[in-house]
Formats: sequence, C-alpha cells, structure tokens
Amino acid sequence: MSPTVSSYTGKAARKTHTKSRLGCGNCKQRKIKCDEVKPSCTNCLRHSVQCDYKISSPTDNVPSSTPARRPSAQDGLTFISSSQANFEPPKRAYRRRDGPSSDVSERSNTRETSSAVGNKSFQFSATDLALFHHFLTCAELGAGQSEWQTQMTRWGFQHHYFLRLLLAFSGFHLSRNPTLLQQIVGQHVDYAAEAEKHYETAVREAAGVVPQITGCNGQVIYTGAVFIFTCSLARGPQLGEYLGFRDDGESGCLSLLMGVRSILDVCSNVLSLDISTSHSYNFQDDLREPAPQLPVPPAPLQTEVNAMAADHLDQLLFLLDSTYHPHQSVHLDYTRILKSLKQTYSVSHPPPDSPVERIGQFPQVFGWLYTLPDSVLHDLQRRHPLALTIFAFFTVLLKDMDVAWFIRGWPEHILGGCWRHLDDFHRQFIMWPMLQLQAA
Repeated sequence: MSPTVSSYTGKAARKTHTKSRLGCGNCKQRKIKCDEVKPSCTNCLRHSVQCDYKISSPTDNVPSSTPARRPSAQDGLTFISSSQANFEPPKRAYRRRDGPSSDVSERSNTRETSSAVGNKSFQFSATDLALFHHFLTCAELGAGQSEWQTQMTRWGFQHHYFLRLLLAFSGFHLSRNPTLLQQIVGQHVDYAAEAEKHYETAVREAAGVVPQITGCNGQVIYTGAVFIFTCSLARGPQLGEYLGFRDDGESGCLSLLMGVRSILDVCSNVLSLDISTSHSYNFQDDLREPAPQLPVPPAPLQTEVNAMAADHLDQLLFLLDSTYHPHQSVHLDYTRILKSLKQTYSVSHPPPDSPVERIGQFPQVFGWLYTLPDSVLHDLQRRHPLALTIFAFFTVLLKDMDVAWFIRGWPEHILGGCWRHLDDFHRQFIMWPMLQLQAA
C-alpha cells in the first residue's frame, strides 16, 4: 500500500461494493443491508413484518430535493427516495425495541387486518379436529340444522372462546359415548378432560369480553352464555353439585343461567337481540315470559298426573304460610313461583311417549327456572327446606326433558340432593316427586 494512502481509505478501498438505494423501507430504517428479494426481503421474512415491497405508498405532490421514482403499474413496488425532505419510513407491524409502543391507529390497523379466525392463534390438535368433526356430524349436537350450525361455526372462527365452547360441548357428549369416534381417532381419548380444558379456558375468556358488549358482539356473547350454562349440564351430574345449590353452600350452576339473564337484560336495553338464532330448538318465546297458550289437550292419564301435582303443590302453600309471614315480600315471591310452577305443569308435562312434544316444552320448563326471584335463589343456595321442597317438584318437569342428552341423570341427582338435605318433616312433602321419577 502506498504510504500516502491513509489506513481509513485503505479499509474503504478493500470493502468497495456496488451501492443500491432500492432496498425496502424497513431495512433502510433499521440501517441494515437489504438483499432486495421480492416480493418480501429476507430480513422482513425473518422478523415476520410486512415488507413494503408488497404495499404501495403514495408519493404524489410530495416536495423533494430529488424526485422519487414512483411505483409502476407493472411491478407494484414502492420506491422511496432517501433524499426526500419529509421522508417517513413505512409503519412497522411490530413494536420497536428502542422506542415507545405503537400508536392507536397502528393497533387499530392490526385489528382490522387480522384474519377471520380472531387475533390470537388457535392451534388445532388432532383431538380438537375430531371434536369439531363430531360437532358437525352428530345429530344430537345440531347437525340436522345446517343454518344454525353454520352460524355457530362462523361465530366460533371469529371468537375463539366460542369455538372452545363448541369443542367442549362436543367433548362432553363424547365423554358419555366414548366409542362414537374411537374408530376415527384410533385410540382411547379422555374426552371429558379435553372438554374440561376447553370449557375452563372459554369461561375465563368469555368473562373478559362480557364488559365489552357492543352491537357487533352482543349476540355472540349472549349465545356464548347460553352455551356455558348448557355445557355445565353436559358435563353430567357432579359430586356435591345440584344445579340450584351445592353441598359446600356455594351457588350451583344455576347461577350461570342467571348470568344469561343478566346479559340478556343488558343486551335488550342497548341491542336488538334475536334469541331464536342462539338456540338449536328455535325458541321463539322470550324465556322471561313463558308462553301462556295451552297445547293440545293431554291424554286422560296425563291430566290425572297434573291434577295430582296441583294438589301436592297446594299443600306447599300451607308449608309456606308456616315458614314466612304473609306480609313478608319473600312470601309473595314464593306464592308467585308456586303459581307459576303449577301453570308450567299444566302446559308442559307431556305424555311420556311424545319426545317431539317434550322438546317443544323447553321454553316453559327452563322459563320457570329463569324467572326465579333472587330471594328464592338465595334460599336455595342456603339449602332452605322450603326452597328445596319446591325445587324437588321441578325435577319431575326436568325429567320430561331428558330426551335431550345433556339433561340425562340430572333429575335423579338433584332430587337425591334435596332428599339428603331435608329433615323428616319436609321429606314427606316430596314423596310424590320421588315416586314420579321412580316410575319414569
């Protein structure tokens, strides 16, 4: 090397290369060499950001000291001159390590460009695919109602907690029928454990979106609440859990139905909610107002059963008078629910050999639960003898609904819990429900 050449110029001479200003904006901003691979350079691919070779950035009417080349219609690329006086690098889809977090508009754009399956990734396992396949093909899960099922799956892809509820519902069904998919999966799978995993995650995620009810998600949140309650039944009877009360004094899963009521109250005030869309049995009546119209006159034997139920319910009025003073508000609450229960028996206790009719009475039967006042719910949670005695009569109506797979086993389980927590005096009042369930 000539002694007149400095060490700096010598190093520079050794590293001469062809310069290019055609690198992508992201690489320019990070001051790293861009390999200019199109449509996305290697650096952008490695960092999972959108390379601005793929997007166009308007440069019309932008004053600059050196004119910038505009994108051509043929290549669809964006070229930005580094000599522009007001040069702004393209926005990045990831957060800068050396700067503040992305601004509001950037986060908004990210949400808008997210895929139809939501913002969070959902990794389907082989078991999840089997559960989803079962949901789509099993008649007991609504496979015969394509329009309803299509709506449910669409919401599931848009809201992942809802998708988890569908998988949980399918898993609980398979846990009661473990051989249904064994030939497809090829091995034993603990469907109950898989369903529990999805159910618990869905409940946590749903709780986070309930305070954010809007016109866009109100219908989904309401339907999700219905599925949460239904899944609590689909799990099957649980030790110490009797729907309206628990052995440990906590509220039973009936509180989840009250959550549906609360969400519906909120939605009814701010949204136009179509309840029938959310139910596979096309419930046309608001559960808050059980349908008063009478069905086709029942068979003589069934009329006799309903008359007997009315006589036994009338006896509970005397029990009520000896428990609460007639001037107490709680006395009025119990009087109303006894009257409502008697009416529910008269319109929705169908002949045993009419499964279609029995399904059609779901709004009336669950409507009675839905309208229980807070005072009675509180007594039921405390296992108050009067509340348990009346609840025992509800199990006869619930038994009529066990044509639905997720109801099976619950009537006997609940009645057994009522019997265990009642003293001998109150047990004599529920002998009739006990006989009815034994004869069913």
